[in-house]
Amino acid sequence: MQELSEFRERLQPLMGADTSRPFVCDGNPLDCRFFVVGFNPATTVGRDFWQYWSNEAGFDKYEFMRDYLRVKKLRGARPRIEAIVEQFPSNWCLETNICSVPTKQASDLASRDRRTAIFEFLFEAIRPELVFVHSNEPIEFFRRATGCEDFRLAPQSAEWCGHKFTLFGKPGPIWRMAVDDARAVGRGMARLVWDGPEGGAARIEEARNPIARLFAERFSQWSIKLPWPDLEQRRAGKIVFKSWWIQYRFGEDDRGEFLDYLAEHRMSGSEHVRIHADGERKTLPALSQMQPVCDDPIENERLQAKYEAGQHEIAMMLREKGFI
Repeated sequence: MQELSEFRERLQPLMGADTSRPFVCDGNPLDCRFFVVGFNPATTVGRDFWQYWSNEAGFDKYEFMRDYLRVKKLRGARPRIEAIVEQFPSNWCLETNICSVPTKQASDLASRDRRTAIFEFLFEAIRPELVFVHSNEPIEFFRRATGCEDFRLAPQSAEWCGHKFTLFGKPGPIWRMAVDDARAVGRGMARLVWDGPEGGAARIEEARNPIARLFAERFSQWSIKLPWPDLEQRRAGKIVFKSWWIQYRFGEDDRGEFLDYLAEHRMSGSEHVRIHADGERKTLPALSQMQPVCDDPIENERLQAKYEAGQHEIAMMLREKGFI
């Protein structure tokens, strides 16, 4: 992807040390809505950051975690961070630090490695909607940057680099927080993205808007709905959560507003649907792994050619929507 290639070209020159770890995420960092921000990484996994990267898919968190668990048990800050980010769709979360060079102790970080240019680049390039800062140094960084003073796990409106966002803070080391408490904090922050201010905006919109309501009803078993910022701004987006991979975009035709979504699940396959503002739900063509076969070689060849032509046409349509 061109955008990921350009992102790497801008980030790589800022990474002076081979051991720098600017962030961890699951896939494309430009999709992330939520930052978890600490002081600096505590663990060196023995591989260069870019070995987990591809310009097509972004960061491979699965491979990173395999290496991480080879060198360190799941303890300290890591299980608390995982407990928080697991409350969000996996493609929404970016774990980062104001300093990017790993050291066992924060006090071991050399003065030359206390630069925040990488973090500042990430913030400006991605522009998160929600930021959770833990430990005293990043809290002090955001206090100076935003003028915010209350860092007691209460949401507050903040602005930095011309970007408005919601800011949470947890003074002191995150490893002192119980894992269940971290999980509860994550749930509370995730509700802000799903439901909007004070949890009411999205529910009001779902009550009056058939598009929002029918989408939420379809995925109610998994507590998935259109995120409030996307619903409010009629913005395209992606949700990777509870084994679902869902992409959606708003549009208009001669009947008015509609939402198209492509949803894929490892157990149920793909569904491509259009929901109109009048409440009609229409099934659209989706790619299929079920190929027709026939014992007659000539007929089988004809069926195969027809199948491939149809799949190509569907793929072109999905590509135009940005779904593949």
